[in-house]
Amino acid sequence: MSECSFVLGAPAGRKGLSQRPLAGLCILITALVVLIGCLDGLSSQERKAFVDAQLVFQYFPRSPDGSVSFQAGPYRGGTAIVAGKDVAFWVKDGKAYTVSEAAREVAPELAQAPHHVKYDDAFIDAAYIE
Repeated sequence: MSECSFVLGAPAGRKGLSQRPLAGLCILITALVVLIGCLDGLSSQERKAFVDAQLVFQYFPRSPDGSVSFQAGPYRGGTAIVAGKDVAFWVKDGKAYTVSEAAREVAPELAQAPHHVKYDDAFIDAAYIE
């Protein structure tokens, strides 16, 4: 299986999407529309991981050029998602949960994952599928 890794970015010269919320939102929507058009080339497992990651996309840390990067893969009946350094979420049945302390800091309004979903080597390995 191929690695399910995605990087979304702003056009060259754009910095700090948060400085222009409407422009950032337009860029995000455009990037998602383009990527959704590319979903035909993904396996059903990769497609599900991408769709689940959209639920927590707004919490992903951005690089200086405005791009985001994340890894996602199947884990315990849901999807393990890791973005940036230790920002980990688990999505199951359309509901997003925080798994790591870093995720709880950026998304305090989300529920914590059930006790059987832990941010450990198995979770990280699941997100970094190959």
